[in-house]
Amino acid sequence: MFANATEVKNNFGHYLECLEQEDVIVLRNGKPVARISRWSEFSQPVSALGLPLAEKSAEYSISGENDLSESDRSAGQIMGFPQFTRMNQETDKRMEYLDGQAFLLASPSAVHQRIVGHLHHHLYVWLTGKPCRVYLAPLDVIMGRNARDRNLVQPDLAIICDLDRFNKQGQYLGAPALIIEVVSPGSRSHDLVRKMDLYLRSGVSEYWVADPESRQIGQYQFSGQQIVWQKFYTDGEQISSKSFAGLSVPVTDIFAD
Repeated sequence: MFANATEVKNNFGHYLECLEQEDVIVLRNGKPVARISRWSEFSQPVSALGLPLAEKSAEYSISGENDLSESDRSAGQIMGFPQFTRMNQETDKRMEYLDGQAFLLASPSAVHQRIVGHLHHHLYVWLTGKPCRVYLAPLDVIMGRNARDRNLVQPDLAIICDLDRFNKQGQYLGAPALIIEVVSPGSRSHDLVRKMDLYLRSGVSEYWVADPESRQIGQYQFSGQQIVWQKFYTDGEQISSKSFAGLSVPVTDIFAD
């Protein structure tokens, strides 16, 4: 299917539905400039995470003229960060960019939002009067090992202490001290494989993963691009931050109805 860039921009949801049948070739001035295709894969279990991760997931990757070097292409990237930035500025859809691929973010469920709200309340109250702040999605966080390893994510919650690292567009450039993601069946591999790897290599100190289905929250501490601590908490227990002494949240409160 062929469609011009303006049509895709104004009817993005329609063309995403069309991906169930065929790819969409985006035209600009009558010339193909990008291909939008449905992305499906099976993630593999990662024993270091301590959780069963094998599942089928579906995201969307978008590729086209990509500003990539030969080394980037050989590493499996399909889109350059400048191209993603241009595309992201032309749509009101929420998207993330990891390792040369763009991912469309689904709308969160009511359960997801309730859990995020409970966590935000506890973190906001505890951080009041302190130099760090907690931020809710959607907030663009640009991070990576170096200038060539640029990625853009929107964590559900992030505690940020270096408040001078926001650019004029309101994007944060750096690694938050603590990131929290609330997983869903469709985002499990994205949060527990792709994003965990990014957070680990980018200098994030601590990562919490809340799972509404199991009513469990996992805690990971990173140092030197390694997982140096991990523990899982359930109802009746309290999760205590490794990065912020005195910050504790009852798990029962996190998953309260």
